[in-house]
Amino acid sequence: AELAASMRTTERSGDELAFALTAKEVVARCGDDPEALWLSGLGIKDSDVDALCDGLRKAGSRLTSIDLSHNAIADAGVQKLVTALAGGACPKLAELCLGGNSFGALGEQMVAGGLRALRRGLVVHMAAEGCEAPAEAGALPQRSSRPPEAAAKEPPAGAGP
Repeated sequence: AELAASMRTTERSGDELAFALTAKEVVARCGDDPEALWLSGLGIKDSDVDALCDGLRKAGSRLTSIDLSHNAIADAGVQKLVTALAGGACPKLAELCLGGNSFGALGEQMVAGGLRALRRGLVVHMAAEGCEAPAEAGALPQRSSRPPEAAAKEPPAGAGP
């Protein structure tokens, strides 16, 4: 509910609603945890990446880890993100998770050939696995870095055969 309230609502076909990420939401999340930004599985699209990058430039100076896995970021969004990070956003960033998005060979090349060359100490996870959100008491609601369909197939904890 808190997340939904801080994101703006946009119309889609039929009754389906989508939430668009705002720079204000990114800044707020960086304030809550200045070292790790967990945005996995939120449906972030290329059209959200400008707001993401704006928020990262404003409040990402202490971030060491960003998880953008399992969203809908394509080549255009990767290009915007790479440009922001190569331009100095998040100078302490050590880990970036991008697996499970919709970018293709061009996006992979921008990350592998561009970003990794400019930010040599940065570890970029391109596979669907790689980043796991910490389970801390009192933390903001987090999304698992696993796809929702994988989590749905697992039995509840403590459920026996």
